[in-house]
Amino acid sequence: MPLILLLTFTLIWLFFGEFRTKMIKVELEDTFLTIRKFGGLSSTKKYLYKDLNGFKTSILRSSAGNNEYLYFMQDGKKIGKISDLYHKNYLTMKKEIELKLKDLGFETFSYADELKEIFI
Repeated sequence: MPLILLLTFTLIWLFFGEFRTKMIKVELEDTFLTIRKFGGLSSTKKYLYKDLNGFKTSILRSSAGNNEYLYFMQDGKKIGKISDLYHKNYLTMKKEIELKLKDLGFETFSYADELKEIFI
């Protein structure tokens, strides 16, 4: 029974956590950005830059190295995120985002927040 619960949690975490919230497709346009979750397979959500508060960055430290995350913020909530772990063009995108959105500063990485995002 404990093994089944562990496997169930792991599948939920992979599907809803990693695949839905981190493996996303982001396209940056002149006045807006689009986000497609589930590896770019979901419907497209469009966000005007003027409607976003800005972005925050965070560092996930691990034995394999450090990974930077950038969170798009709207009304105090994270609406999407990119990272150098999942996006090979992260630094290029970050430079463009810095020109279009306000830098809201650094946020300490929180596993509790990551876990909450799986279910929200």
